[in-house]
Amino acid sequence: MEAPTIAQISSDSIKKFNEKGFPTLDFWLSVIPEEYRNVQLPECEDLPPKLVTFGEAWAKTLPFKSLFLYGQYGSGKTTLAFGLIRELFRRINGKAYFWPNYYTGRQLDSCLLKASKQEETDEYELEKFKEMDLLFIDDLDKISATERFKLQFFEIMNGRQTTNKPTIITSNCLPSELASLLDGAVISRMGDQKKWNLIKFPDKDLRRI
Repeated sequence: MEAPTIAQISSDSIKKFNEKGFPTLDFWLSVIPEEYRNVQLPECEDLPPKLVTFGEAWAKTLPFKSLFLYGQYGSGKTTLAFGLIRELFRRINGKAYFWPNYYTGRQLDSCLLKASKQEETDEYELEKFKEMDLLFIDDLDKISATERFKLQFFEIMNGRQTTNKPTIITSNCLPSELASLLDGAVISRMGDQKKWNLIKFPDKDLRRI
């Protein structure tokens, strides 16, 4: 038998579930991009304080509103999103079953395209996305915007909004620009202030600071 690699040992040592059988924060951090594993909301000094304060308040509310974060490249949208999820997970951890799901726009597009090739699989995947505890889609504007994707995405978002499942979306496009890529009905639902917060980020590239 071959000796396990360091990566395998590290992976096996992660405590995936607590004593109640709920996923742990450490496990969540182990499956997200490494560059975002140490993001903690109170320490996001590069972000405008108003956004950090908003995020801390959002993580305390139930039910959680969905969020559409938009602005130019490098303005901190993804950083804030991961900080929000970490703060939210920290508060829920050990109290209830909760698992955030992270996809880039391209990953979501690829996943739905693969599922659409078989009717049964497609139906299962759509239901899966509708029922996720929290769905985070990073760079939604990077999708192919085919008619297939538009229909699938509308069904997912409509289902999530009907059942008050929170969604976090980041985009480099304005809502009006995104509406030209997707079904306008999806974007119009984001105008429901009882269920969505639309947040414009400052036109500043934090990566160049």
